[in-house]
Amino acid sequence: MYKTCVWVLLLKIVLCYEAPPATLEAIHPKGLRVSVPDEGFSLFAFHGKLNEEMEGLEAGHWSRDITKPKNGRWIFRDRNAALKIGDKIYFWTFVIKDGLGYRQDNGEWTVEGFVDEAGNPVNTEGSEITPGVEFTSTSLNPESPQSIPNQPPDSLPAKPPSEGYPCELSLSTVSVPGFVCKGQLLFEDQFNIPIHKGKIWVPEVKFPGEPDFPFNVYLSDNAEVNDGKLIIKPATLESKYGEDFVRQSLDLSERCTGTVGTPQCLREASGPLILPPIITAKISTRHQFAFKYGRVEIRAKMPKGDWLYPEILLEPRDNIYGVRNYASGTLKIACVKGNAEFSKKLYAGPIMAGSDPYKSFYLKENIGYESWNNDFHNYTLEWRPDGITLLVDGESYGEIKPGEGFYNVANSYKVEAAPQWLKGTIMAPFDELFYVSIGLNVAGIREFSEDISNKPWKNSATKAMLKFWDARSQWFPTWDEDSALQVDYVKVFAITKMAAAMCGRVLCLILFITISYAQMPDVKIQAFRPKGLRISVQDVPKMTLFAFHGNLNHKLDSTSVGTLSAEVLDPVNGRWVYEEPDLKLKVKDVVYYNAVFSINKKIYEKTNQQFTVTELEDPNASTDSQKPECKPTKTRVRGGKACAGQTIFEEQFDSLDENVWQIEQYIPIYHPEYPFVSYQRNNLTVSTADGNLHINAKLQQHMPGFLDDSIYSGTLNLFSGCTSSAEACIKQASGADILPPIVSGRITSIGFAFTYGTVEIRAKLPQGDWLYPEILLEPFLKKYGSMNYASGVVKIACARGNAELYSGPNDYSNTVLYGGPIMDLECRENFLSTKRRRDGTSWGDSFHTYSVQWTPDFIALSVDGEEWARVEAPRDALPAVCAHAPRHLLQAGSQMAPFDDHFYITLGVAAGGITEFRDGSITSGGVTKPWRDSARKASVHFWRHMSDWFPQWSQPTLIVDFVKVIAL
Repeated sequence: MYKTCVWVLLLKIVLCYEAPPATLEAIHPKGLRVSVPDEGFSLFAFHGKLNEEMEGLEAGHWSRDITKPKNGRWIFRDRNAALKIGDKIYFWTFVIKDGLGYRQDNGEWTVEGFVDEAGNPVNTEGSEITPGVEFTSTSLNPESPQSIPNQPPDSLPAKPPSEGYPCELSLSTVSVPGFVCKGQLLFEDQFNIPIHKGKIWVPEVKFPGEPDFPFNVYLSDNAEVNDGKLIIKPATLESKYGEDFVRQSLDLSERCTGTVGTPQCLREASGPLILPPIITAKISTRHQFAFKYGRVEIRAKMPKGDWLYPEILLEPRDNIYGVRNYASGTLKIACVKGNAEFSKKLYAGPIMAGSDPYKSFYLKENIGYESWNNDFHNYTLEWRPDGITLLVDGESYGEIKPGEGFYNVANSYKVEAAPQWLKGTIMAPFDELFYVSIGLNVAGIREFSEDISNKPWKNSATKAMLKFWDARSQWFPTWDEDSALQVDYVKVFAITKMAAAMCGRVLCLILFITISYAQMPDVKIQAFRPKGLRISVQDVPKMTLFAFHGNLNHKLDSTSVGTLSAEVLDPVNGRWVYEEPDLKLKVKDVVYYNAVFSINKKIYEKTNQQFTVTELEDPNASTDSQKPECKPTKTRVRGGKACAGQTIFEEQFDSLDENVWQIEQYIPIYHPEYPFVSYQRNNLTVSTADGNLHINAKLQQHMPGFLDDSIYSGTLNLFSGCTSSAEACIKQASGADILPPIVSGRITSIGFAFTYGTVEIRAKLPQGDWLYPEILLEPFLKKYGSMNYASGVVKIACARGNAELYSGPNDYSNTVLYGGPIMDLECRENFLSTKRRRDGTSWGDSFHTYSVQWTPDFIALSVDGEEWARVEAPRDALPAVCAHAPRHLLQAGSQMAPFDDHFYITLGVAAGGITEFRDGSITSGGVTKPWRDSARKASVHFWRHMSDWFPQWSQPTLIVDFVKVIAL
């Protein structure tokens, strides 16, 4: 028997406590139950393997922390373990008593019989054993008690032996029967069918009340599914029921989803207490789907308009800890207020009180470069048994840890519900089933603070709602089509891991007990650019575990596992490696950590360690001590050298390095396509946010200092910061020669040029009538000439922004991708290829990886890894229609001329022009292209029909995730 002793040196006495032995039971027809009597513990952990010996204190197939006892015992239960007579379980257990840890090591138990759920011995058919037949339930201790009857199973599954399940089980649970696999998609709605037909969502019909008391009523009419999106719009009560209806009564009782007979279902105006003047909507999965722990992803576009704010929440299904003032908690997945002055602040997190300061105590913020409600974003909340992580577009911006539980802080703020949380786990109240709800709210008495200067009501005033309604001339004009909350999809996944691995807490705590000072391998920590962290140690003989627990820029406390935590069970290529590929670090960041090793069945530890980042390494560099061989390649890099297969350029757009990228500012008067745009660096046409590049097209007349008439009579002066010749930097409107009506952005990799290689660009293409992206390779020196594509251009990917666009029977809409090399304006179509989507989606609906492979023999285009176009060396195949090609100059080059010299990368958005849209094309609503390419007034006619095309600009933005160039 292993005994743990705690030496209290100052008192010169020894206190020894012997952890109780575990009782193991095989349940018929399936199941394993492991339990110990409660002796004042605060944690019980079980780690075990089936028919395979444990290597020291490894995690095992079963690895589970139990945080509360039931009926006087601490119980681990696996309902799906398929055991048979003769099976052997190797295990170790761990308990915490009075803050100290105690282990039972080297446990072995053989299945010699079965019991039923009540603990009664049964035979292999499940029948009770005849009296007189001996049966014992075995434990570490030969004097252990017999099986314990009527023990309820624990609610969380443990990681099982592989032969017991088709997958590794997750800690997530759902409101429907069945086990849950790690990473499993538990719920998904793409909003392709009406809400009432899907039978997934329940529309709320009620007056929302405490604690926020928003100034709206929920009716089902204001939530609809349109074009694959959920749309929730605000409308005035008068627009549905007539003028001055706010002073009448409204009875929703027949269809109310609230409590009938309460103000949730019936309101009657009285004096200054008017009816909520706004109608919105809210839907939830309350009756169909609820879950505990998981990753929720919601792609949505937040509403614009004063005093609007979305509800994108996880709400408690059963309200175990109470109903009022968020006593059972609410998880705000994402929120952005509709007022322009607040729209750059995204906030989210757990709410456990009805009012501040504790209501917003755990909310996290992300201040954007642009308004969050300008576009769709992926809002994610990861809810685990050890904390909550908030992300937007894949980037983390908030982490909430419960510490020893939310109770302590809440109690200090005198939160009434806090004592109830002591009944649960450290995550209480967030340790029960929650459902998804999506809605739209207006104003109210909590969301908008009293110090907002233009706010027309006081939160505590009796007339708050009336004051809001009386000021409608101020806020209602800010509401338009963008005032709707739009949701593209909702997905819920089972969690794959905790922020700290499952046995991390135990391993961290047992280190107090088994400290050794034997030689341990060195820990190597590497920080990468643009992101990534790698922690590794050299493999040594009989090493079976490497555990790492760390924090970034703040020290570990005595019991914390840290925000960087993992247990590695196997080495790879001679090293034990833990990686965080999405973690962004910078020079001078400090990693504080403890490292644990299990070597020859003994535990070794390095504590209170720290590592300071002094450089960001290239993740593609060789990890070998010897410098890797540079194999020859056809790729050439301006001012540098390339090796075969090397990544010679990479941009993740965490920021825009203007030493590499030039933000263009000029009027493209020499552009062969003559787009109806000016490229400007101001007015936020080019920006980075959330690791993406955004290039936006806007109306010139909406820019500061410009009006509608300015397009006819004004001057556009781009001299300050102009990146072209003087004549392309200023323009005076005159007659039909108007100012470019569109402002857009364009960047070029002026700091990087190359010849031959593979370019990969992950991007989401713009959508909107007469828009098109510029994703190009352009000639650096233009040695074959500068006019009419004489030195060549490669369109890596392009798709016209129109949702519908036909020229005769031919489709040219956003469903058609086109690209290829261009050498002459007259014969540009000869070398361009197309690829049409036939799955009902468009290229601009989502991100795709577009690539070009450029070699001395051909140019090949691919999308998402699939080649869709190839053009062989073109010089000898130029058709006669290529009248302007500089044939005599091309003869002096290689067979790939003009594509045999340095090219740079261009990214931008253009509109209109004289080459991309066929005359007579018909777009949405039967509208004909409003200009002819050869007409002198082409841009005038384009601009005059703005009322037709501007409303179709659903996404006038090119969004680029990354650019990568790889040598051949």
